[in-house]
Amino acid sequence: MINSAYFQSQLYEAIALVCKTGDWDYGEAWIPTDDILELSPVWYSHPDSEAIEKFRLCSEAFVIPPNQGLPGRVWAKGQPEWIVDVSARSETYFLRNQIAKACGVKAGFGIPIKCDRQVIVVLVFFMRTECDRQEQKVDFITAVAAELEESLSLTTALT
Repeated sequence: MINSAYFQSQLYEAIALVCKTGDWDYGEAWIPTDDILELSPVWYSHPDSEAIEKFRLCSEAFVIPPNQGLPGRVWAKGQPEWIVDVSARSETYFLRNQIAKACGVKAGFGIPIKCDRQVIVVLVFFMRTECDRQEQKVDFITAVAAELEESLSLTTALT
């Protein structure tokens, strides 16, 4: 299912919707594979952002274990997490903090997508400005994530 065109299309639509509607500069997906997370080829960023594209390219070299970095903690705990400024956190807390500093990436938010109570993907969104947790943004992303989970669960049930 994770490699299906439908799954990837649904991921892209969800990530793009959150970025366009919620003023996030970049969104990505991390897929659990065995005991690590791998960066999905599915992502979205606002056009004309060379710094974000550099952040994306550098991120492709990472694999993330459970409880490591923002995606790893979201995966392990199965709970969303907001970071006001990822570039200000230690490298052990946010593994890509050096890249974030170089590319001007600041606020980050990660949310798990579950199917049958198991995390099947972690969505992570970033802004180029610091941003305190905003419940309105969290509520919107949570609603989009719930719709994505429902769509993927229906697809799984039908196959």
